[in-house]
Amino acid sequence: MNARSQWNSDLSTNLVIADNGRIDNVIYDGNGYYLTWQEGNGPFTHMVTRLNEDGTSNWNDPVLAHNHDLGSFTVNLQYSGMDNERNFIRVSTYINNDGEFCCINKIDTTGAQLLNGQAGIVFPGMAYGFALGASDNMYVLVNSDLKKLDASGNVLWTSALDPIHTNTGQGQIIESADGTVGVAYFVNGMGNPAYGQYYISRFDEQGNRTTTGSQTIAPAICAFYRPSYFVEMSTGHYYFIGFDTNSSVSFVQHLMGDVPQIGGNGTALDNSANSSFITATMANDSLYAFYQYNWNSFDEGGLKMQAMDLATGTHAYDQGFVLYNEAAGVKPLQQSALNMNGTPACLIVENATQTIQLIAIGAASQNTFNLFTSTTNKGLASVSTYDQINADQKQLVVFMEDYRPGIDQSSAVAQNLLLSSVGMMNMESNHTMMMYPNPAHQSTMLHLDENWIGSTCKIMDGMGRCLESFNIRQSNTMLDLSGLPAGMYYIGMSNGIGYLCRSLIVE
Repeated sequence: MNARSQWNSDLSTNLVIADNGRIDNVIYDGNGYYLTWQEGNGPFTHMVTRLNEDGTSNWNDPVLAHNHDLGSFTVNLQYSGMDNERNFIRVSTYINNDGEFCCINKIDTTGAQLLNGQAGIVFPGMAYGFALGASDNMYVLVNSDLKKLDASGNVLWTSALDPIHTNTGQGQIIESADGTVGVAYFVNGMGNPAYGQYYISRFDEQGNRTTTGSQTIAPAICAFYRPSYFVEMSTGHYYFIGFDTNSSVSFVQHLMGDVPQIGGNGTALDNSANSSFITATMANDSLYAFYQYNWNSFDEGGLKMQAMDLATGTHAYDQGFVLYNEAAGVKPLQQSALNMNGTPACLIVENATQTIQLIAIGAASQNTFNLFTSTTNKGLASVSTYDQINADQKQLVVFMEDYRPGIDQSSAVAQNLLLSSVGMMNMESNHTMMMYPNPAHQSTMLHLDENWIGSTCKIMDGMGRCLESFNIRQSNTMLDLSGLPAGMYYIGMSNGIGYLCRSLIVE
């Protein structure tokens, strides 16, 4: 695979967004990039701006998301994403002399503040989780209460997660296709506030809790400061990855039914000591989990990937794919697990020589490609949310913290890479897929050549969630869009050999 920069011809040069900032997140919406960062050294402000695809600024000035009287406290970014109307949403927690609060902001493509303007929608308490529903409903976990809000910020209902246990850590929320909601949340109970158990609750569309008692996600002792992953394969079938502090091994847990039952006792990702989960991605009903083994700190230990078939729960690779050994000094960049057209799973890492690399993993082998080499140290990083690299989009935008000489604080920088598929395993098929009309209203015609007859087609929303899946029976297939709200969608096609994905706008 070859890589060249679309913004700078020199891959060691980055686009500087701010000389005194730390990147929070970046979102690509098909026309440009929203990015948000923390600016200052206390009190802090949080800024949002928008870039065109060529890296130029789309707004005259960045937008101040909110600037409360923070004193010496740091705002914690809980979530940033995009709704069906391509408005940017960010959720954060802040602390001042009046206590703890969470704030939801919504900013449109022109930079105008929606909801309640600069202050956003504010609730007393800590924001522990947030999710967007298919109809732009918003779900926010405030302390131990789950709130459902409409697109304007009005509270539709509030429900307690658990009548017995108090949520004390990060929660993860999923809205199912039928409108029900599942929440995985952390409950302290081990004396040390960082240790406890993960639980799951489900709610119907009206906010009624359908789980009885407390449904535990095994095993018994986890730590909220270790990453976890919560995903739904089909309605009522959840998968959760956590870290078992007793065995020092990460695990995958299958949860089933309206009152979720534990399917097995938790399948270990790997039997290596200290196999700490880092991040994961899904492709073609397989779960690809990246984790460190034999670690003593974030910068030490080897790096592996484990693939699991979610339909059967079996490991695709029995002991995990070794990406780097213990002495490599490699660390994954934040939010850098990718699907490359559904077939390989990929990860962006920084190695000991400060080279940013893309690792592509197939069923039998792996390839590592250098993206660019930094002349300065990098901290956390973020990649564009729509990171399925396909025939329409071979761009990979990496945003980082850059500690440049002469700058006291970290700089927010970006690099836009244009990738070619030379050497990339099964990266894309040469076969064609077209849709007309696009944008569409009630329907669109899907045109495929005969190689794709018998393949699986998926309609996915802007967040990558599968809304419908069916088999292709003929070259021309009419897609019924009458039940879809206006917004951006993705049409994915997989035949077990190649994968195609096209964006579709419904008006």
